[in-house]
Amino acid sequence: MSFTLTQHTDAPIIVNHLHADYTMAEFDPANQKAGALLDKVTEPHYYIVIFDFTLTLEELLEGASGLARSENSLWHHPNIKQVIMVTDNDLFRLSAKGMHSDVFGNLDIAVFSTLEDALAYTRVHTAN
Repeated sequence: MSFTLTQHTDAPIIVNHLHADYTMAEFDPANQKAGALLDKVTEPHYYIVIFDFTLTLEELLEGASGLARSENSLWHHPNIKQVIMVTDNDLFRLSAKGMHSDVFGNLDIAVFSTLEDALAYTRVHTAN
């Protein structure tokens, strides 16, 4: 598989790293594994997704719809405190802003360029 799902043991953080060879064919398996992990946790977690791959605009719209608008929307899972994207891709950054609309359930997605910055953000907010 071209994704790595990691649960931190020292803080309520789950990281889903979508590697450069990730394709939309892995969309359902990756989200099913993440959903199963979220079902098992006992408190809301920050869900960090590292996007190291590229998509077409059509694939991006399909993925966004599946993540935020489907019947079992992963990004609206009750054990997600906040979705955080790690990417330098302008299209992904723009999609994060677009998901903060009624159509996508008003997701408030934080976006960072590095995992280190994303983790620092979660640790500051977890301490409060």
